[in-house]
Amino acid sequence: MKRLSFILIIFLFFTLPSCAEQDLPSCREILNGIMQTEIGLPAGRIYSSAASECDEEYLSDQLINALYGNGSCPVMAEGWLDVAIFLPSSSHPCEFAVFLCDSEDTADDTARMLCRRLDLIRTAKENGKLSSYFETATITVMRNYVLLIVSSDTQNALNVASKIIK
Repeated sequence: MKRLSFILIIFLFFTLPSCAEQDLPSCREILNGIMQTEIGLPAGRIYSSAASECDEEYLSDQLINALYGNGSCPVMAEGWLDVAIFLPSSSHPCEFAVFLCDSEDTADDTARMLCRRLDLIRTAKENGKLSSYFETATITVMRNYVLLIVSSDTQNALNVASKIIK
């Protein structure tokens, strides 16, 4: 009986790591992939929640609040594990955001929040010569990632993101 118990413990010990969650790609890695698909990417800045305060890519609470919370912290922000954003420095409509959420509920709430952001961008920039970007703009949930893509080639950006996220 002791021998069987020992064998079961050894078996359990070696099978547990296979059940562990696979390493998830960072939002910054996904954002890089999306940005590489954009032909004529406008000048802009990348922000990442993984960056430290002294880093050029630091994503401050104030920026999150201004972009997504009407000046206050979005309720679902507590469930964000990682965030990466590309914002153009001009009035160009191209914009990308990638959020990794702790649950499906947080991802759904984040997607709704990004719908409001997309409506705001559309209202502010739709009359320009690049208004076609809004015809294919998307908010997509993949696993617990939520993507905002305002691009000249949204489908290609989604394909690249999908391959990275798997």
